[in-house]
Amino acid sequence: SLHESNFSLYIDTLDQLMPWFFALDHVNYAHWLPVHIQDMVALKETHRTVLDEFQKGNFVVQQSTHSFLLIALDQSHEQTNKYIKGEGGLTENTAALRRWMVAGPEVARVVAEFEESMGGEESSGGHHEQVPHMQASFAKDVKALVAAFKETFEEYAESNFIPYVKSQLEDVQRLDVIWDQYPANSLKVQAQEGCGLGSRRCVSGKTAIPRNWAGFLCNNQNKTELFCFLSEKLSEINVGRKELYTTHLDHVLTVHHSDSESKIRIEPCSHEEAGTQMLLHAARQGHSKLLLTTVDTDVVVLAMAQAHHLQVSELWLAFGVGKHYRFIPAHSISSSMGPEKATALPFFHALTGCDITLAFAGRGGKKAW
Repeated sequence: SLHESNFSLYIDTLDQLMPWFFALDHVNYAHWLPVHIQDMVALKETHRTVLDEFQKGNFVVQQSTHSFLLIALDQSHEQTNKYIKGEGGLTENTAALRRWMVAGPEVARVVAEFEESMGGEESSGGHHEQVPHMQASFAKDVKALVAAFKETFEEYAESNFIPYVKSQLEDVQRLDVIWDQYPANSLKVQAQEGCGLGSRRCVSGKTAIPRNWAGFLCNNQNKTELFCFLSEKLSEINVGRKELYTTHLDHVLTVHHSDSESKIRIEPCSHEEAGTQMLLHAARQGHSKLLLTTVDTDVVVLAMAQAHHLQVSELWLAFGVGKHYRFIPAHSISSSMGPEKATALPFFHALTGCDITLAFAGRGGKKAW
């Protein structure tokens, strides 16, 4: 109310604050604020001219051309005291007090004229944070803060994951989303436990997404719950005239254009690795052209080994990330190697190219091949 020189808002604000001074035991404010409010309300009857001036905004002081910088009169008095008070204080000498009272205003005038004569930079009248680049930086920080507080697994699925899946469905007739499984008694799970379990976090729609994804994904229970959550979200989307399959633990959820067939669990599969289950889905789909998207070299090797067994004309692999992303024609490579070498490729890869197995002593992968 003071910064906007709004007298009506000033009275209303004080009236709203008054009960809190009583509740918080601020004795002086509780005693005198009701008196002050009553005096301001009574101006309409006692001093109509003063009320008119207050309503024009003349109950505050503006010391600069900047907007929203009006201050109360008592605060202005405190700020102007620096012009007329020296470094020391007043004494009990009445003569010194009288000299100060007479000379004070004149000293303030001389100081103000001196500052005006020195010139200085002209004020633009705007706040220093009202320039475009400061506003853009502030908006960016606010959006980042809101995102940090409000981004949940539900929002991640709705704003990132599902739109990506829908974009992939635009160019294909059928899309299969396959996840790894983590049985408690598997060798892979036991090997990962030696590298650290990571922090456990329950995955639900209202749970905030973790800031440390690497630590979150170190825990197999976290990944299992996340995969199940995303699978359930995929089963709710509208795929039109196309088909969408996604694994859900050892089951498979399928979504067709017919609502009656939605969420039907088909083809239970206990494959622990998503790579082998990808080949299983590819073998049973009935299409002539396939595209497998992966970042795992094991899937590349398995696709080349099984390409001649699949009844497809083309089997492509979208492999890698970033600048290393490329398309690999698995059917052409498998055909050039021949059935015998292609079938032996997974065994050779397990001994020389697997990330948990060293190569033959003294012989590189290409030389051994």
